[in-house]
Amino acid sequence: MTLPAPPQATQSTQPSLLEVQQILLATNAKFLQYADTTNGNPWQAIMLTTNWVKNQPNVQSAEALDSIYINIILKSGLMTTFSFDQVDDSGRSIFKGGGHNANGVHLSVAGNHSKNTITNKKVLIYSAGNEGRAIAKRHE
Repeated sequence: MTLPAPPQATQSTQPSLLEVQQILLATNAKFLQYADTTNGNPWQAIMLTTNWVKNQPNVQSAEALDSIYINIILKSGLMTTFSFDQVDDSGRSIFKGGGHNANGVHLSVAGNHSKNTITNKKVLIYSAGNEGRAIAKRHE
């Protein structure tokens, strides 16, 4: 699937957010196709999808990040990010903590680790929550 090239932005025309929606929808469809052809391997699918996105006529650059994101910069100057989140049967994220114990929700390691490690233990971790809530926790 190849997307039509958008008109080049000039001073009289502005980039369209519709272009972002189109690339994200096409990227999602391609990711699911690659996930199917790789027997559900999300890491292979994200890398194959990133290569596909890079070759789209309206894409300036695309980069996979931590095996679950694709940062996309369009030739119009707009930027977006495609991501996926594998969840367990309860709907909790497998890769971003998830799980629970008698004391409530806790962070746990599941599968492969991120290729980036936070060495500064005095950081603020911010995560946009579900249903419009935001969660910010200080980790020391």
